[in-house]
Amino acid sequence: MDAPLTETKLMSMEDWLDQFGDEPFEFVDGEKIPMSPSVSGSNYTARILEKALDRVVEAQKLGEVLVEATFVFTDNPQWVRRSLIPDVAFVKLEKLVAFRTRYPNWKELPYMIVPDLVVEVLSPTDRQSDVRRKTARYFEEGVQLVWVVDYLNEVVEVFNKTGFVRELTNTDTLTAGDIIPCFELTLETLFT
Repeated sequence: MDAPLTETKLMSMEDWLDQFGDEPFEFVDGEKIPMSPSVSGSNYTARILEKALDRVVEAQKLGEVLVEATFVFTDNPQWVRRSLIPDVAFVKLEKLVAFRTRYPNWKELPYMIVPDLVVEVLSPTDRQSDVRRKTARYFEEGVQLVWVVDYLNEVVEVFNKTGFVRELTNTDTLTAGDIIPCFELTLETLFT
């Protein structure tokens, strides 16, 4: 007997845009997941990462670093299959150019592209199981690198599409490999 096919639940882009204006949410497996309010520690950490990434990305003209940007994953621009909001993301220039060319009204839309790097900064209310599921979803969509930053314990977990790579601590240096060449940030600096 064949395994039953799972039905993907979609939301129309029109409904998604209408509802998102009321309260930001992620859309996963047909379910709206409201975004939790952030705390100052997670915002501060995300801002340090964004600034450090942006210096290198801008200098090399590699793309854009985005903070709390909404990414919609879809096979048809009229329908939303999944939407996720990482704390920080990097998107390569060629993807941004293609998105903006395909959608002349791109300023009115969420990003309908796959980021190359995403950063999730843990908040005290985040559950580890939820973060692991979200990390897996990023890779299902094609993200190449995920950093999970735990500023309270001063640890960064690095994942690539093959899975967990390593845990970095205060004496280590965070890099982005080929995704953002020349990017280096000591965790001591990040967690100061």
